[in-house]
Amino acid sequence: MIIWGAMAIPIVVAIVLYAWFRHKTVAWEFIVPFAVSIVCIAGFKYGTEMVQTADTEFWGGWATHAEYFERWDEEVPCTHTKYCDQPSTCTNSDGSTYSCTERVACGTEHLYDVDDHPPRWVLHDSNGESQSISSGQFEGLVSKWHSRVFVDMHRDYHSIDGDKYVATWNTKDDASFVEVTTRHTYENRVQASTSVFNFEEVNPKVWGLYEYPGIGSWDQPAILGNGGSETREADTLLRFWNAKIGRNKQVKMFVLVFGPESTLETGLAQESYWKGGNKNEFILALGTDRSGKVTWTHVISWTEQDRLKIDVREYALNQGTLDLVDLVDYMVPEVRKRFVRKPFADFSYLTVEPPGWAVVLSYFLTLLINLGLSFWIINNRHEEWTSSRSRHYE
Repeated sequence: MIIWGAMAIPIVVAIVLYAWFRHKTVAWEFIVPFAVSIVCIAGFKYGTEMVQTADTEFWGGWATHAEYFERWDEEVPCTHTKYCDQPSTCTNSDGSTYSCTERVACGTEHLYDVDDHPPRWVLHDSNGESQSISSGQFEGLVSKWHSRVFVDMHRDYHSIDGDKYVATWNTKDDASFVEVTTRHTYENRVQASTSVFNFEEVNPKVWGLYEYPGIGSWDQPAILGNGGSETREADTLLRFWNAKIGRNKQVKMFVLVFGPESTLETGLAQESYWKGGNKNEFILALGTDRSGKVTWTHVISWTEQDRLKIDVREYALNQGTLDLVDLVDYMVPEVRKRFVRKPFADFSYLTVEPPGWAVVLSYFLTLLINLGLSFWIINNRHEEWTSSRSRHYE
């Protein structure tokens, strides 16, 4: 790879040192530029590769319980320096002396500090994840779930005995179901590789493409765009199923609705913009005319269940006038039954080349390091105390 071409720099440095400064260079010093350069280049290469391949996917789940930890404090053992006054002799400005005392360290004394722990509120979900929430959000869940249980923490406290309260969701009450979406980082070599998958660079503003939706309080929209009067109802339904089946099926579903100016090329542009989507996603993109009729459909997903993608695409296209609730009612059971997430470990063979700026920067840093090492090698005094067998003379 081109970034390793920077190793030519320590080779040149070694030649220069041997040709003009070998009387000031001992044998092992010729190795130093090579060793340091290898470490620096390798670190830079793999560091930039980690940044290039890092991607974020969304996990769907639901809130299982929330906790409120009251403020409390505790005594923390510590050791403090003990100071004493002892007689001493002090000097005036005119040089005369007088008796005085000075404060000096005379050992240690054992005391304790008081650590204060502020109140905190934590939400737990079905994926085993937890996140901080506000007091208001906790109280909202208490009201929604009709649950608030006191738990004595039996703390070894100083003066404030903080306990906790727990609100738990009743698993039989779907009416109080709370969807939770969390972000997770994973390695996506596809987005950084140009050896096999080379997604076209597209301008999202020109094509009117979507960004990934942000997470609000705990969840994110599942339907993007205006699909008519049923959009909100369908979005609520799809969010519910993303939470319900997200963990077991390792899937996250989206529906992207584009307007009358869009074509199938818009769907392909969206696929390029999202680099094929995340490994756990099943995305249906579709366009409608001004009357609400579906004019094109395209499925974006890495799953190798091609029949599933075809069936969902064809069902949406054959709807005529878009009915998002009906579409979600069809898509969810099909995805639930047939979706299989593609392991991205299958793409571990893909090579990732560092960007041009990273290559230039690595060459520049390697050059600076070798110049600094050369200055040190020439000006240090190792040749004065190293045995004669390790020296090089003209």
